[in-house]
Amino acid sequence: MIRSSVLHIVKGIAVGGLVAMPFSIIARMFLNIDPFSLQGFFVAGAFGSLWGLVFSLMMRQREVKLSKMVEEQTASLIEANEHLRKEIEERARTEEKFRQSQKMEAIGRLAGGVAHDINNVLATVMTITSSMDMDLPEDSDFRKDTRDIIDACKRGRDMTISLLGFARKGDFTKRPTSLPVVVEDVKRLLRRIIPKTIEIQTWFESADIQISSDPSQLKNLLMNLCINAVDAMDDVGKLKIHIERKTLDKNNLGLLPGQYVSLKVVDTGEGMCEETIERAFDPFFTTKPEGKGTGLGLSRVWGIVREHGGAISIDSHLNKGTTINVLFPDLNIVHQDPGIKTSVTPHPAGNDALILLVEDEEMLRKAEKRMLAGFGYSVETAADGIEAIEVFERKQNNISLVMLDMIMPRMGGEATFTKMRKIKPNVPILICTGYSKEEGAARLVLEKKVGFIQKPFSPGSLSLQIDALLNN
Repeated sequence: MIRSSVLHIVKGIAVGGLVAMPFSIIARMFLNIDPFSLQGFFVAGAFGSLWGLVFSLMMRQREVKLSKMVEEQTASLIEANEHLRKEIEERARTEEKFRQSQKMEAIGRLAGGVAHDINNVLATVMTITSSMDMDLPEDSDFRKDTRDIIDACKRGRDMTISLLGFARKGDFTKRPTSLPVVVEDVKRLLRRIIPKTIEIQTWFESADIQISSDPSQLKNLLMNLCINAVDAMDDVGKLKIHIERKTLDKNNLGLLPGQYVSLKVVDTGEGMCEETIERAFDPFFTTKPEGKGTGLGLSRVWGIVREHGGAISIDSHLNKGTTINVLFPDLNIVHQDPGIKTSVTPHPAGNDALILLVEDEEMLRKAEKRMLAGFGYSVETAADGIEAIEVFERKQNNISLVMLDMIMPRMGGEATFTKMRKIKPNVPILICTGYSKEEGAARLVLEKKVGFIQKPFSPGSLSLQIDALLNN
């Protein structure tokens, strides 16, 4: 700064020297002062110095303006460069999420296809075993074996339903569900897969607390929360699961005032910082090492909670553990949920109704036919939609009900349904599918005299659905 000012003064003196001579001539012409006299020297010098000073000030001001302009332009370029850098990074993150989303969508389609095929196998085993169980005497020693097989099929069904829920992006079949029973089921499963050094504690305010829920999705939710808690404890600690009723007197977490059920999962792990808590439910966000997590667990939990009309919150501090609190609307009913432990007992049909069974899987078709015959119904079968329409056209006056699979070769369930209803508009139709109410089935169940049952199903559930449609 000082160097620049001195330089400007020197330049000013030089310029002043150059203009001193013209000023001396002007002094001679107008003031009659001899430029070579002492007086002329001082006059010329004074005018030259004054002009040099003015010139140096002008140059200094110009340089300041140029310097400021350069600084402003530089700052603008730095800001633009930073903005461009952030845009490039955000675009890279977006592209990575898109690629990850495409990958997960492909995995979802694969999981859906595999789960559907497994479901058909489970449905065949469960249906054949259920038919055998119905034929056995009450005191038969084999009854325990058949019941164990049926229970194993139900557990397999719950796993495939979870896979299908992932693939179908949240299709739910809700019913009254005992939350303590779900917790105990998950606890038994956790005991097999988590280290013995982690203690599991459960506490229920009441054993009859129920919510309206899809049990398999509820288990999926709880398993995700518990596995995350176990991972945070590094093989040592306590996992606590608490269930209690809670009254909200004002809006909280987006929920209206009312009665709710609180499900708390508490761990003694490493906890989370505020930044992690804020992003915990973001899809693809994970703090686990590469290969240990997809970042979909808590986002899936959030989706399940919202689909069930609830809310979720996280209370966590570094090195002080984490508490995740899930609130569900309370059904406030006192009877125990029978759906998770037992199935409805079937009863024989009270009429000679003829049922058209449409199922493309041959083994399953034979097993379901045997079960329906055991109920006392007459049964006609078809392997796909085209064959079903041919049978239906011939025997429409005698057919009392149609059991219709949704996914079949040649002609699918929805097209078959439409053709049948054109031939006989009031025919009762029971939709049977390995999926929960996927798009096609969801539209059809809105029609009159249409029922829905998800494979694999118990004899009792099937009997109830058929009775309800025939007697409606």
